[in-house]
Amino acid sequence: MLYGDASFCGNLKQKGGETVELGSTMFTFLQEQIDKERLPGAVISVIHRNRLLFRGAIGYRQLWPDRQPMSINTVFDLASLTKVVCTLPLILQLWQRKRLSLHMPVAEVLPPFGANGKENVTIFQLLTHSAGLPASVPFYKEGLNYHETIARVCHQAPTYTPGTRVVYSDLSFIALGAIIEQVTGKSLQRVANEWIYTPLGMQETQFCPRFPATRYAATEWDHWLGRPKCGEVHDENAFAMGGVSGHAGLFSTVSDIEKFAGEMQTATPLLFDPDILRYARQHFSAGMEEPRGLGWILKGAQTNSSCGRFFSPFSYGHLGFTGTSIWFDPVAELAVIFLTNRVHLGRDNHAIRRIRPALHDLIYQCLFF
Repeated sequence: MLYGDASFCGNLKQKGGETVELGSTMFTFLQEQIDKERLPGAVISVIHRNRLLFRGAIGYRQLWPDRQPMSINTVFDLASLTKVVCTLPLILQLWQRKRLSLHMPVAEVLPPFGANGKENVTIFQLLTHSAGLPASVPFYKEGLNYHETIARVCHQAPTYTPGTRVVYSDLSFIALGAIIEQVTGKSLQRVANEWIYTPLGMQETQFCPRFPATRYAATEWDHWLGRPKCGEVHDENAFAMGGVSGHAGLFSTVSDIEKFAGEMQTATPLLFDPDILRYARQHFSAGMEEPRGLGWILKGAQTNSSCGRFFSPFSYGHLGFTGTSIWFDPVAELAVIFLTNRVHLGRDNHAIRRIRPALHDLIYQCLFF
């Protein structure tokens, strides 16, 4: 049994004369998953009413060639959390600054995007995954670089009528990343640093990071490298694009994501008009495949949500393929950051689909039942 760093920050709940400790309950559950080789390790943070209740690490950041313990300072490949920790807030900033309109056609900013019947597709539809674009296309297999990949996304033909379905799409957020760069005239990393990460003190949130190798949570074994990826982006398209994209590529730590979560949760955000943040988590996909806000997935009426059974229908969050997630419940004033490197055991390890909701249920029961 390996418990890493842990901070127990209060809120022990009395239940039937017996003290139930949130951290102990979570760690017991997670240790079972590690022992059964469902997860290498994890870092978790629980925030209630803008107060950190618990932050802890358990298990291993790397299993081979030798075992290395997980730490609360471990740097994770966020995978698709890039979409909501980088791309979404930058688009919202551009809207807030009146540099673009959400309902303007993408082709007004990126003229090539209007090809193949997409001339009326809007930024709003990209954000809500309803733009007609497919989930993913393996551009990396063609050896395409950053600019070539964006050009192919712009010329991609719709696979369904825009605005009629929700199909979660990496291509939509690759296009949004290109929009940010086109409007600002700056790289995605630079504008994210200037507008989001530096003001919020998120100093360890980076594309193409340069931390010591011992800081990273290892991801999948790479046959070309002859070792697990550590600090190189796991997503193949993002890797081919040089590690920087609107859909994936960002690395961060739990403490930095806590700062981001604080900005999303507080009634007085530093960078955003609160009405804009509330608007982003409205339900815009009624009658479609899944409830979607701007960027965010919503719990809504789903009975199989990754945030479990007890988070309110107004909850919103996002997942990352490498094993990362963040969920907010604005009714309970609760945020849960759950960072794992589940793909270190192989991308076909899908145990996380059961672990996430069960963990969120445990947290909710410890705090509120």
